[in-house]
Amino acid sequence: MTHIVAQAGSRIAQHRERQQLTLETMRHLGLPTYHQQLVASYFDYVWYRHNDFDGHRFLERLPETLRGRVSLKVHGEMVRRVPAFQHCPSQVLSLICMALEPQIYLPADTVSSPTPSPNHLKPA
Repeated sequence: MTHIVAQAGSRIAQHRERQQLTLETMRHLGLPTYHQQLVASYFDYVWYRHNDFDGHRFLERLPETLRGRVSLKVHGEMVRRVPAFQHCPSQVLSLICMALEPQIYLPADTVSSPTPSPNHLKPA
């Protein structure tokens, strides 16, 4: 238990250091105050909501078969809501779930538009 508490304290300290470095960088770049606040709000949101996405990094470190099982458990319900994926076998859903990457949007951001660019549909 002591190790977990120490780890949490270390992560908080790292977050604060990143906040300070980000603030100094934005000031050095002459970023207007409004944009500095947007960036700070974004990083605060990521920290409080997702703890800097360690969950995604955690999945990346797992062996592929285990990563597939865990990804399917975490994301499978959401992926199955997509009509095109409703009847896919678990192995295919697992591959889809492993291909997902976290994206964070601020409340005023546009997540989808009526005419998306075809570039995002091309295979990497």
